[in-house]
Amino acid sequence: YYNKIIENLLKIKIKIYVLALFEKSALRKNNLRKYVNRLKILSNYLKKKNIKLALETNLNSHLIKKLIRLTNSKNIFIVYDTGNRLKKSNLQYEEIIKLKKYICHFHLKDKNWKRENVVLGNGSVNFRNIFKAINKIKYKGKFTFETNRGKHPFITMKKNIEFIKNIS
Repeated sequence: YYNKIIENLLKIKIKIYVLALFEKSALRKNNLRKYVNRLKILSNYLKKKNIKLALETNLNSHLIKKLIRLTNSKNIFIVYDTGNRLKKSNLQYEEIIKLKKYICHFHLKDKNWKRENVVLGNGSVNFRNIFKAINKIKYKGKFTFETNRGKHPFITMKKNIEFIKNIS
């Protein structure tokens, strides 16, 4: 299964393989070790193909670092999803600083406290703080808008771009 995906990534010159680990495949404190060998094998295979493995997970920063340390891989990174990582404590600035050497991609998403995706700027994500942290770590990678499309997707996208330009 993975071989087919990876071969297709190579054909279209994709350099980051995002592995979303939610719901049934969610990483948790009590199942980290179960994933170590699989992630090590996958990351090593991807490294030979010059593709980064980027995990998208809701683990806290301490457990993300522990998992990467357990795999002993230099090819495992994370995708920082601004909406999915929203928590009541709202420590996203601090998380980004702690995870700076592991972040290889950002998903820009806004959510409200009901965990619903909303148009950027209408939710609870503090994008000013997030971009302060992104600037502080001197992140030079890519971003993906993973946003609510609204009723008029093209207009919403233009507004999303303007919103990000105005706060970053």
